[in-house]
Amino acid sequence: MSNCRMNNFWRTILMVIPMMVSAFASGAETGDKGATLGRIRWDVRTINVCWVAPLQAHAAYRDMVKNAVQATWVKQSGLQLTGWGECRQGEKAVRIVVGAGEWPRASVGKTAYLSDPSMWLNFELDKKRGFEGCSGNLDQCIRVIAVHEFGHVLGLIHEQDRPDTPDECQRSLSVDQISLRNRDAADLQMLTRYDAKSVMNYCNREHWAAKLEVMLSADDIAAIRALFGEPETGSRPTRPAAGGLQHLHNLVR
Repeated sequence: MSNCRMNNFWRTILMVIPMMVSAFASGAETGDKGATLGRIRWDVRTINVCWVAPLQAHAAYRDMVKNAVQATWVKQSGLQLTGWGECRQGEKAVRIVVGAGEWPRASVGKTAYLSDPSMWLNFELDKKRGFEGCSGNLDQCIRVIAVHEFGHVLGLIHEQDRPDTPDECQRSLSVDQISLRNRDAADLQMLTRYDAKSVMNYCNREHWAAKLEVMLSADDIAAIRALFGEPETGSRPTRPAAGGLQHLHNLVR
C-alpha cells in the first residue's frame, strides 16, 4: 500500500469513527462497548449467524467476512459460529444486514440474539461518502470491519472505554468516542490489561493494514479465550496469558 494511499485511508478512518460513534449514542448497539460487561456475556459457545436477504452479487464478500472471523476469533478460541446462510423467519441468530447506505455497527454480546438485525455491514464503502480511504482497499476494509464488529457481537467493548485508558489515548479521541457509562458500569469486567494493540481500540492505528494472522493482539486472544475458552478443549485459562488476565476475581460469572 503506497504512503499516499495509506494516508488517505487513515484520514477516512479517523474522520468516520466519530460519526459511527454518534450513530450509536443509545441502545444495545453502543451502550455496551470496551473489556466486557457481565450482563451481555454469552452463556453458550456456539452462536448461529445468518444473512438477511443476501444478494448473489455479494457472495464473495460474505465469504470474506466469514473467513476473516473464522481466521481470528474462532481460530483462537473455543467459539463456534454456525449457519452463515440466508436468515429464516423466526430464526435465532446474529442477523446481518448489508446495505450501501449503512454505517458498520453491531449489537453487543448476547443482545445480538434479541436484535433484528444484529449487525449492519456495507460492501460498497469505497463508494460511500466519508469512506474514500477504502477506495483501492475495499477488501481490507471489509475484513477489518468484520473482525471489529464481530468482536462486539462476541461481547468485547472498546478498549478506550476502560477506566485505565492512558491519557495519551484519551487526548487523541473526541469526547463522543469514549463511553463514560461503560467505565462506571457495575458489571465492567476487564479481561486483560489495557491493550494499545487491540482490534477493539480506536487508538490502535496498525490493525487497519494488518494481515489476518496478526490482526488480533496477544491480549485480544487472551480476552476471547476468557470468554469462550481455549481452542479445541474449550477450557478457560487459569493463569495470565501474554501478560493479560489481571482481573481473575471477576472473570467467571
